[in-house]
Amino acid sequence: MGGPQNRPFLLHPADLTIDDHPLVGAPAVHAQLQRWARQLDVSAPVARIEPEETTREARALPWIAAWYGLLGALLLIFGGLVLIGELAHEIEAG
Repeated sequence: MGGPQNRPFLLHPADLTIDDHPLVGAPAVHAQLQRWARQLDVSAPVARIEPEETTREARALPWIAAWYGLLGALLLIFGGLVLIGELAHEIEAG
């Protein structure tokens, strides 16, 4: 199975035949795979993969971004106040 999205293909053994109608869309491919599984008497259980603990790090990311945004805003405000103070000082001295 694979190929570019606009020209996918399904590679299979010659003894597993495809029905006469073309396989169009994921549901048709799934149905064909199910027919092959019944034909081969395959009954494999579906394994559920549990997510790793990396989800904790992903939840912390918005908080880190918020803190950096707040820090950046404070630095801009402080820099602006310093600039205004310097300009006011120049105007008074000038």
